[in-house]
Amino acid sequence: MTVWLVFVAALGTALATGMGAVPLLLRRTRTHGWLAIGDAIAAGMMTAATIALLYEGARDGVLRVGVGVVLGIAAMAVAARLAKRHRTPKFGSLRGADALAAISIVGAMTAHSFTEGAGVGVSFGGGRPSVSRLLSRSRSTTSQRASP
Repeated sequence: MTVWLVFVAALGTALATGMGAVPLLLRRTRTHGWLAIGDAIAAGMMTAATIALLYEGARDGVLRVGVGVVLGIAAMAVAARLAKRHRTPKFGSLRGADALAAISIVGAMTAHSFTEGAGVGVSFGGGRPSVSRLLSRSRSTTSQRASP
């Protein structure tokens, strides 16, 4: 197992994240209908991944999963509270509630990307990488042990 293999695997996840924006970038007009379709697809995939991660993580320890969920909720609550301190938040050309939503999404995705990268490294730590372990570790920030 080389550092380069782990790096390439992490790079692949980053490229896949960026590719998710391509369909909306290719459309000249962004209607609410297309945005709703994109939201629905993303929500469905994230919900399925979350259920799989909770299941996989619970096999290693329900307490750890519970702690991770609570820490994740607390982090989002703190981030939302910090963002609301600005009376009229701005994010690019967005203002107010739209800017707050964009800041929340970008912040959450940035934190997710960091833990995803850590998860790629942890999943290779046991010498036997698997997609299931890769996914379960990519969101788990509470478990630092290598895969069995």
